[in-house]
Amino acid sequence: MDAERAPEDDACVIAPLRRRATPPSWRWGVPALPLLLPLLLPLLLWPLAVTAWTAVAAGPEGTPILDAAAIARRLAISSGQATLSTLLALALGIPTAYVLAQIRFPGRPLVRFLAALPLVMPAIVVAVAFEVALGAEGWAGRLLARAGLEPAALTGTLWAIVVAHAYICVAIVVRPVTDAWAHLDREQEEAARLLGAARWRVFVHVTWPMLRPAVASATALAFMFAFTSFAIVLLLGTPAYETIEVTIFHLALTPGPPSAAAAALLTLVQFATAIVVLPPGAPLHPAAGVRRAPDAAPVPTTPPPTAPPPAGERRHRGMPLD
Repeated sequence: MDAERAPEDDACVIAPLRRRATPPSWRWGVPALPLLLPLLLPLLLWPLAVTAWTAVAAGPEGTPILDAAAIARRLAISSGQATLSTLLALALGIPTAYVLAQIRFPGRPLVRFLAALPLVMPAIVVAVAFEVALGAEGWAGRLLARAGLEPAALTGTLWAIVVAHAYICVAIVVRPVTDAWAHLDREQEEAARLLGAARWRVFVHVTWPMLRPAVASATALAFMFAFTSFAIVLLLGTPAYETIEVTIFHLALTPGPPSAAAAALLTLVQFATAIVVLPPGAPLHPAAGVRRAPDAAPVPTTPPPTAPPPAGERRHRGMPLD
């Protein structure tokens, strides 16, 4: 009788044992939160409060190192130049991604390599190159001289920072958008064209919704790169365009607890901005959310039915005739 017992019976016997061995659910800890919060909140908020108070308190000369207006000004400059750099990178990167993903031409692998080259270049090298090129003795000053204008250095302006950031951010945009555009599901686009939709309607209503996740992730990464940039702003900018990252650098060189607290406070502001731009769980894969073309259907491996043997062969094998 035991040998004839079905396997389902063993599963029914083991299942209660497994349920008893399972650890208690996390929901049992919810009633304990009101008891733990009064103990944990002071431990978390006390260092932040001390840091903020020390940063905005009076310094050695009797004036506060940072105030709300200074923090807002640094945040506005950092966000503004990062936004302009990202928009310029998108305006140049999306058409470049379309050419690299949809058009076949000789030397396309080389162009894709050159488009991704700024990603591996140190930012200090890019900053020095733009400082030499946009200086009064660089090619920009020579073009102004040939045009009959007075040569002037373009460094120290907001647009020099934006162009240098966009040079690197274009590569951040081109790489993921190109990969996503090359693996789109073409059936929906072809169906829209067969129904008489114009090319711009196909792009707006079919292609763009499939590309939007990849573009969004590339936009967030490009913005955060320009927002946290240091070397480019330090070399090409002036104190009027000092960002949060450069301010943290100058405060770190100033001895004293107030300067260190101000640098820590700006770091927290920078971290909070990163949480807003890159929320936890946001898709940052190059083709995140992109609907890819379905794989080809598997070829059936079932052999075709064979014809019945002749009547003589059946009789020879002892099989009855129909």
